[in-house]
Amino acid sequence: MKLAPPPPRFLLPASLALLIALSGLSGFHAEDDPNDTYVYDRTESVLHLSLDAPGGTSLDSGSAAAPVGVFLQRYSWQIWRQPSTGYEEYRDASSTPESGAAVSLSLSENMGTLGDTTLTTNAEGLASTTFSPNGGFGGVYLNAAVENSTASLFFDLTYTSPGDDTYVYSRTEGTLVAELTPTGSTSFVYSGEPRDLSLSVRYETWDVMSNGLGVSRNENLTSAPAEGASVHWVSESGDASVSGYGLVDSVGLCQGSLMMGSGDAIIRAEISYAT
Repeated sequence: MKLAPPPPRFLLPASLALLIALSGLSGFHAEDDPNDTYVYDRTESVLHLSLDAPGGTSLDSGSAAAPVGVFLQRYSWQIWRQPSTGYEEYRDASSTPESGAAVSLSLSENMGTLGDTTLTTNAEGLASTTFSPNGGFGGVYLNAAVENSTASLFFDLTYTSPGDDTYVYSRTEGTLVAELTPTGSTSFVYSGEPRDLSLSVRYETWDVMSNGLGVSRNENLTSAPAEGASVHWVSESGDASVSGYGLVDSVGLCQGSLMMGSGDAIIRAEISYAT
Protein backbone atom coordinates (compact mmCIF):
# COMPACT_ATOMS: atom_id res chain seq x y z
CA MET A 1 0.00 0.00 0.00
CA LYS A 2 1.04 3.71 -0.50
CA LEU A 3 1.21 6.02 2.48
CA ALA A 4 0.61 9.71 1.73
CA PRO A 5 1.24 12.79 3.87
CA PRO A 6 -0.87 12.95 7.06
CA PRO A 7 -4.60 13.07 6.21
CA PRO A 8 -6.86 16.04 7.04
CA ARG A 9 -7.16 16.66 10.79
CA PHE A 10 -10.49 16.42 12.63
CA LEU A 11 -11.98 16.88 16.06
CA LEU A 12 -12.85 13.75 18.04
CA PRO A 13 -14.94 11.66 17.91
CA ALA A 14 -13.63 10.48 14.60
CA SER A 15 -15.65 8.90 11.84
CA LEU A 16 -14.86 7.15 8.60
CA ALA A 17 -16.80 5.46 5.83
CA LEU A 18 -15.51 2.92 3.29
CA LEU A 19 -17.19 1.66 0.16
CA ILE A 20 -16.87 -1.61 -1.71
CA ALA A 21 -18.65 -2.26 -5.02
CA LEU A 22 -19.75 -5.64 -6.40
CA SER A 23 -21.17 -6.37 -9.83
CA GLY A 24 -24.01 -8.86 -9.91
CA LEU A 25 -24.79 -11.71 -12.27
CA SER A 26 -28.19 -13.33 -11.87
CA GLY A 27 -28.21 -17.11 -11.66
CA PHE A 28 -30.03 -20.11 -10.18
CA HIS A 29 -28.79 -22.03 -7.17
CA ALA A 30 -30.25 -25.26 -5.87
CA GLU A 31 -31.42 -25.20 -2.26
CA ASP A 32 -28.72 -26.13 0.24
CA ASP A 33 -28.73 -29.60 1.72
CA PRO A 34 -29.06 -29.09 5.51
CA ASN A 35 -26.91 -32.18 6.05
CA ASP A 36 -24.16 -30.89 3.79
CA THR A 37 -21.90 -29.14 6.30
CA TYR A 38 -18.95 -26.93 5.56
CA VAL A 39 -15.50 -28.53 5.71
CA TYR A 40 -12.08 -26.95 6.05
CA ASP A 41 -10.52 -26.29 2.61
CA ARG A 42 -7.42 -24.12 3.05
CA THR A 43 -5.74 -21.27 4.89
CA GLU A 44 -4.93 -17.98 3.12
CA SER A 45 -2.82 -15.06 4.24
CA VAL A 46 -1.42 -11.71 3.14
CA LEU A 47 1.40 -9.50 4.43
CA HIS A 48 0.77 -5.89 5.49
CA LEU A 49 3.76 -3.55 5.63
CA SER A 50 3.79 -0.13 7.31
CA LEU A 51 6.38 2.59 7.91
CA ASP A 52 6.61 5.39 10.43
CA ALA A 53 9.02 8.14 11.42
CA PRO A 54 8.79 8.65 15.22
CA GLY A 55 10.59 11.99 14.94
CA GLY A 56 8.34 13.32 12.20
CA THR A 57 8.63 13.57 8.42
CA SER A 58 9.14 17.35 8.08
CA LEU A 59 12.91 17.80 8.29
CA ASP A 60 15.42 20.56 7.85
CA SER A 61 17.76 19.84 4.96
CA GLY A 62 20.66 19.80 7.40
CA SER A 63 18.96 17.72 10.10
CA ALA A 64 20.61 14.78 11.77
CA ALA A 65 19.56 11.26 10.86
CA ALA A 66 15.83 10.66 11.43
CA PRO A 67 14.71 7.26 12.79
CA VAL A 68 12.49 5.11 10.58
CA GLY A 69 10.47 2.14 11.80
CA VAL A 70 9.12 -0.85 9.86
CA PHE A 71 6.22 -3.04 11.03
CA LEU A 72 5.24 -6.23 9.18
CA GLN A 73 2.06 -8.21 9.98
CA ARG A 74 0.55 -11.33 8.43
CA TYR A 75 -3.23 -11.44 8.21
CA SER A 76 -4.50 -15.06 7.99
CA TRP A 77 -7.90 -16.70 7.65
CA GLN A 78 -9.41 -20.13 6.99
CA ILE A 79 -11.62 -20.97 4.01
CA TRP A 80 -14.38 -23.54 4.66
CA ARG A 81 -16.23 -25.00 1.65
CA GLN A 82 -19.63 -26.63 1.24
CA PRO A 83 -18.97 -29.60 -1.10
CA SER A 84 -22.40 -29.69 -2.78
CA THR A 85 -22.57 -25.99 -3.73
CA GLY A 86 -18.95 -24.86 -3.70
CA TYR A 87 -19.91 -21.99 -1.36
CA GLU A 88 -17.03 -20.78 0.78
CA GLU A 89 -16.97 -19.18 4.24
CA TYR A 90 -14.30 -16.99 5.76
CA ARG A 91 -13.44 -18.01 9.33
CA ASP A 92 -10.96 -17.49 12.19
CA ALA A 93 -9.23 -14.33 10.98
CA SER A 94 -6.06 -13.44 12.87
CA SER A 95 -3.09 -11.09 12.69
CA THR A 96 0.44 -11.91 13.83
CA PRO A 97 3.83 -10.18 13.51
CA GLU A 98 5.96 -11.54 10.66
CA SER A 99 9.51 -12.26 11.85
CA GLY A 100 12.64 -12.99 9.82
CA ALA A 101 11.39 -11.22 6.67
CA ALA A 102 13.79 -9.22 4.47
CA VAL A 103 12.44 -5.74 3.70
CA SER A 104 14.06 -3.76 0.86
CA LEU A 105 14.30 0.05 1.12
CA SER A 106 14.97 2.74 -1.49
CA LEU A 107 14.58 6.51 -2.04
CA SER A 108 12.60 8.07 -4.89
CA GLU A 109 15.12 10.94 -5.23
CA ASN A 110 18.81 11.38 -4.47
CA MET A 111 18.06 13.71 -1.56
CA GLY A 112 19.46 11.75 1.36
CA THR A 113 20.89 8.44 2.51
CA LEU A 114 19.53 5.39 4.33
CA GLY A 115 21.30 3.72 7.21
CA ASP A 116 20.44 0.34 5.64
CA THR A 117 18.78 -0.69 2.41
CA THR A 118 17.76 -4.17 3.62
CA LEU A 119 16.19 -4.86 7.01
CA THR A 120 15.19 -8.10 8.72
CA THR A 121 12.16 -8.05 11.01
CA ASN A 122 12.46 -9.34 14.58
CA ALA A 123 10.06 -11.56 16.54
CA GLU A 124 7.65 -8.62 16.94
CA GLY A 125 7.66 -7.94 13.18
CA LEU A 126 9.72 -4.77 13.73
CA ALA A 127 12.87 -3.37 12.15
CA SER A 128 14.46 0.09 12.08
CA THR A 129 16.94 2.26 10.20
CA THR A 130 17.61 5.99 9.64
CA PHE A 131 17.12 8.57 6.91
CA SER A 132 19.66 11.41 6.64
CA PRO A 133 19.01 14.53 4.48
CA ASN A 134 21.96 15.52 2.29
CA GLY A 135 21.23 19.25 1.95
CA GLY A 136 18.59 19.01 -0.78
CA PHE A 137 15.20 20.72 -0.68
CA GLY A 138 11.77 19.36 -1.54
CA GLY A 139 10.10 16.00 -1.11
CA VAL A 140 11.45 12.46 -1.18
CA TYR A 141 9.67 9.11 -0.76
CA LEU A 142 11.19 6.29 1.24
CA ASN A 143 9.85 3.10 -0.41
CA ALA A 144 9.76 -0.34 1.21
CA ALA A 145 8.85 -3.75 -0.24
CA VAL A 146 8.62 -7.36 0.91
CA GLU A 147 7.00 -10.04 -1.29
CA ASN A 148 3.83 -8.40 -2.68
CA SER A 149 3.46 -5.83 0.10
CA THR A 150 4.75 -2.25 -0.34
CA ALA A 151 4.67 0.97 1.66
CA SER A 152 5.97 4.53 1.25
CA LEU A 153 6.83 7.35 3.64
CA PHE A 154 7.08 10.98 2.43
CA PHE A 155 9.76 13.29 3.84
CA ASP A 156 9.42 17.06 3.33
CA LEU A 157 12.87 18.69 3.39
CA THR A 158 12.90 22.43 4.16
CA TYR A 159 15.42 25.10 5.15
CA THR A 160 15.34 26.86 8.52
CA SER A 161 17.48 29.87 9.40
CA PRO A 162 19.87 29.48 12.35
CA GLY A 163 18.31 30.68 15.61
CA ASP A 164 14.73 30.03 14.48
CA ASP A 165 14.82 26.24 14.40
CA THR A 166 13.55 25.54 17.91
CA TYR A 167 10.42 23.43 17.68
CA VAL A 168 7.70 23.59 20.34
CA TYR A 169 4.52 21.57 20.79
CA SER A 170 1.54 22.98 18.88
CA ARG A 171 -1.24 20.35 18.97
CA THR A 172 -2.07 16.66 18.66
CA GLU A 173 -3.88 15.29 15.61
CA GLY A 174 -5.32 11.88 14.83
CA THR A 175 -7.09 9.87 12.16
CA LEU A 176 -8.78 6.54 11.56
CA VAL A 177 -7.13 4.34 8.92
CA ALA A 178 -9.21 1.46 7.58
CA GLU A 179 -9.28 -1.14 4.83
CA LEU A 180 -12.37 -3.07 3.71
CA THR A 181 -11.74 -6.27 1.74
CA PRO A 182 -13.98 -9.14 0.55
CA THR A 183 -13.11 -12.80 0.11
CA GLY A 184 -13.31 -13.76 -3.52
CA SER A 185 -13.92 -11.64 -6.60
CA THR A 186 -16.24 -8.62 -6.64
CA SER A 187 -16.99 -9.09 -10.35
CA PHE A 188 -19.70 -11.34 -11.80
CA VAL A 189 -21.13 -12.35 -8.43
CA TYR A 190 -24.20 -14.57 -8.78
CA SER A 191 -27.49 -13.74 -7.13
CA GLY A 192 -27.65 -15.52 -3.77
CA GLU A 193 -23.87 -16.00 -3.63
CA PRO A 194 -22.20 -15.06 -0.30
CA ARG A 195 -19.10 -12.97 0.34
CA ASP A 196 -17.31 -12.58 3.67
CA LEU A 197 -16.13 -9.05 4.47
CA SER A 198 -13.11 -8.12 6.56
CA LEU A 199 -12.63 -4.62 7.96
CA SER A 200 -9.25 -3.61 9.40
CA VAL A 201 -9.26 -0.39 11.48
CA ARG A 202 -6.46 1.38 13.36
CA TYR A 203 -6.17 4.77 15.05
CA GLU A 204 -3.09 6.94 14.44
CA THR A 205 -2.04 10.08 16.33
CA TRP A 206 0.91 12.47 16.14
CA ASP A 207 2.13 15.67 17.80
CA VAL A 208 2.54 18.73 15.57
CA MET A 209 5.64 20.78 16.44
CA SER A 210 6.21 24.31 15.07
CA ASN A 211 9.19 26.69 15.02
CA GLY A 212 9.58 30.47 14.80
CA LEU A 213 9.37 30.48 11.00
CA GLY A 214 6.01 28.75 10.95
CA VAL A 215 7.50 25.42 9.81
CA SER A 216 5.79 22.38 11.31
CA ARG A 217 6.79 18.79 11.66
CA ASN A 218 5.12 15.69 13.09
CA GLU A 219 6.52 13.80 16.06
CA ASN A 220 5.54 10.93 18.33
CA LEU A 221 3.48 8.97 15.80
CA THR A 222 1.39 6.21 17.35
CA SER A 223 -0.65 3.54 15.60
CA ALA A 224 -2.84 0.98 17.36
CA PRO A 225 -5.93 -1.15 16.62
CA ALA A 226 -9.09 0.91 17.06
CA GLU A 227 -10.49 -1.60 19.55
CA GLY A 228 -14.12 -0.94 20.40
CA ALA A 229 -14.79 1.24 17.36
CA SER A 230 -18.43 1.04 16.28
CA VAL A 231 -19.13 -0.36 12.80
CA HIS A 232 -22.41 -0.01 10.90
CA TRP A 233 -22.78 -2.17 7.77
CA VAL A 234 -24.97 -0.71 5.00
CA SER A 235 -26.03 -1.84 1.52
CA GLU A 236 -25.83 1.57 -0.11
CA SER A 237 -27.21 0.52 -3.49
CA GLY A 238 -28.67 -2.62 -4.98
CA ASP A 239 -30.67 -5.30 -3.18
CA ALA A 240 -27.78 -7.20 -1.60
CA SER A 241 -28.13 -8.17 2.06
CA VAL A 242 -25.24 -7.23 4.37
CA SER A 243 -24.71 -7.87 8.07
CA GLY A 244 -21.83 -8.04 10.47
CA TYR A 245 -20.44 -7.63 13.93
CA GLY A 246 -20.75 -4.10 15.28
CA LEU A 247 -17.43 -3.63 17.11
CA VAL A 248 -13.73 -3.76 16.15
CA ASP A 249 -11.83 -6.42 18.13
CA SER A 250 -8.52 -6.20 19.98
CA VAL A 251 -6.43 -6.78 16.82
CA GLY A 252 -8.32 -4.14 14.85
CA LEU A 253 -10.59 -6.45 12.82
CA CYS A 254 -14.34 -6.57 12.30
CA GLN A 255 -16.10 -9.23 10.24
CA GLY A 256 -19.17 -8.92 8.04
CA SER A 257 -21.02 -10.96 5.43
CA LEU A 258 -22.94 -10.25 2.25
CA MET A 259 -25.56 -12.18 0.30
CA MET A 260 -25.62 -10.96 -3.30
CA GLY A 261 -28.88 -9.69 -4.75
CA SER A 262 -30.05 -9.53 -8.34
CA GLY A 263 -27.81 -6.67 -9.51
CA ASP A 264 -24.80 -4.50 -8.81
CA ALA A 265 -24.27 -3.52 -5.19
CA ILE A 266 -22.21 -1.03 -3.21
CA ILE A 267 -21.47 -1.97 0.39
CA ARG A 268 -20.61 0.71 2.94
CA ALA A 269 -18.89 0.30 6.31
CA GLU A 270 -19.34 3.31 8.60
CA ILE A 271 -16.87 3.51 11.50
CA SER A 272 -17.10 5.71 14.59
CA TYR A 273 -14.40 5.88 17.24
CA ALA A 274 -14.28 8.10 20.33
CA THR A 275 -11.13 8.38 22.45
